[in-house]
Parts: sequence; C-alpha cells; structure tokens
Amino acid sequence: MENYLNSFINDGFKAIIVSVSAYGLGKDLLGKVIDNDLLSKLKSLSERYHFNLAFEGGEGETCVLDGPIFKRSIMIDEYDIIEDGSKYYLDIKDAHLVGK
Repeated sequence: MENYLNSFINDGFKAIIVSVSAYGLGKDLLGKVIDNDLLSKLKSLSERYHFNLAFEGGEGETCVLDGPIFKRSIMIDEYDIIEDGSKYYLDIKDAHLVGK
C-alpha cells in the first residue's frame, strides 16, 4: 500500500485529510496535504496504532484537490473542524476552482 501512496504523490496528485476516526490520528492532521513527509508520519503511526495506512475501513477520509488529470484545482477557502465523539472532520464552508 505504501508504494501505491508514494506513486500517488509522485505522480502529482494533491490530497488532504478531511476526517480522522482511528486511535492515533488526531485533529492536527485535518487539512494537511499528504506528501512524502506526512506519509512517513502516517506509516509510523499506523505501525504503532494498527490502523490501515490507506484509511480503508473508515480510519480516515481524504479529498483530492488536484492531479495531472484535472483541468482545474480545488482551493478550499474556509472550513470548520467538527468533533463528533472520537471522530474529527472538516466542514468545508467555501471553496473555488483555480485554473492551471
């Protein structure tokens, strides 16, 4: 799975974490772009707390904001962080498209 995620990043896709709901994943990760540094941190956390690195099974959710196949990128302008029990997520209030 790590190789797939590395390819995703290296191929030019840009995704952010929009929700977390597993032990070891804190609200500090919300809105963070998944790059090689964050992937390394997530790998370490997944080994320690035993969640799926790709968030399969509901450990977290992502939103792809840009990629080589996109005509435009998504820019998030405003969001709130919502806590729902042990789950945190971004409530996106405003976003717009940006040309490339």
